[in-house]
Amino acid sequence: AGEGPGDPGINGGNYYPSPYDKTHDVSVVGFYPLSRKWTVGGTFVLSSGLPATYPVSRYQYNGLVLVEYGPRNAARLPNYHRLDITFTRASGRGQWQFGVFNLYNRFNAQSISFQQAESNPLLVEAVQTSIFGIVPSVSYSFRF
Repeated sequence: AGEGPGDPGINGGNYYPSPYDKTHDVSVVGFYPLSRKWTVGGTFVLSSGLPATYPVSRYQYNGLVLVEYGPRNAARLPNYHRLDITFTRASGRGQWQFGVFNLYNRFNAQSISFQQAESNPLLVEAVQTSIFGIVPSVSYSFRF
């Protein structure tokens, strides 16, 4: 269904943030040589939570439970942050890299959904979806 006469459009014709809007987005990157062959590096990432649209009420009509949502993208997911660290060892024409993504194992929210509580159908519970906890890595690269 398209917009027609008298149809104000999405969110009543009012501005709303893009689903990918990050009001604040900061990355701090650093490297430090430990010896002739070893280097340590780190990256800290911090950003505002992504916009989200949350339900504001529920009601029952003709036996159906209906949900009413608030203004589009008016709420935000929790802030996102993580710390990554790498140790690099030079080896001839190549290098080994040992890393840890999300060193302190923070489960950042990618989305929050709402569902009926199993214990009581009249209650609603928020369920956070997170993708990655701590992720170790090993790689080898070489120049030719």
